[in-house]
Amino acid sequence: MIGVAERLRRAWWLRGLVRERMRFVAFEAARSHRVQEYHLTAFDARVFLRHHGTDAFVLHEVVRDPFYTPPDVVRRVLPSADETLSVLDLGANLGFFGLRMLSLYPHASITAFEPDPGNADILRRCVAANGHDGSWQVVEAAAAAADGDMPFTAGEGALSRMPDSSIAATTTVPARDVLPLIAAAQLVKIDIEGGEWALIGDERFGKPGPPAVLLEWHSYHCPGDNPRRVAREMLERHGYTILHEKPPPIPDSDPLYGAGTLWAWREPA
Repeated sequence: MIGVAERLRRAWWLRGLVRERMRFVAFEAARSHRVQEYHLTAFDARVFLRHHGTDAFVLHEVVRDPFYTPPDVVRRVLPSADETLSVLDLGANLGFFGLRMLSLYPHASITAFEPDPGNADILRRCVAANGHDGSWQVVEAAAAAADGDMPFTAGEGALSRMPDSSIAATTTVPARDVLPLIAAAQLVKIDIEGGEWALIGDERFGKPGPPAVLLEWHSYHCPGDNPRRVAREMLERHGYTILHEKPPPIPDSDPLYGAGTLWAWREPA
């Protein structure tokens, strides 16, 4: 566990995310378990954070990192900012990506899947506090390729997931077949800690398939030794063009573990 000085340094680095900077630093440095409400500095929105895990860094990743904003090549296949954009957010966590999309597309309609009960509760608070109850639907279920029940490791914040060899299940959550929803959406964001492979590996994913996909791929449950390459090949088989966040740190021929992010897009049929 990192020491107090390092926690304070990280909190100070992240403080610019919100208007209430000193309160944020104090609770982040103390690793407080209390849920705190803040106002973003990047755009007009309210967020709710826990300070004992990764919530603040995930906020930085989604709101301050420009990669989570659709690049120009992707925006070409999406509606204009004054039109309605249909967004499917799989692994919605605390709602940060939904807020980012609504800042860019004010008329967006969002369906958000979040299976972790603690995350889903904060997500619902975020939706209500920002006045989007009519356009932002929260589904407390895991995104899957078939309906049923799924063993799940909850309480890990952004890392809550279907268990693998490194982590044990703590509960069971409902799973929903989201392939029909993927087919109907215009923009699909997938960040489901290893559950992505069953979705992008399903033949229904590309029939017809959304014009734009933001995918975070993981080594968890990957059907190969190089998740970056596997993600690219699966999406290319569905007819997508791929934009990776940055060049791979090692050649595609070597194993690559961990996680990474990519945008995928294709012209509407």
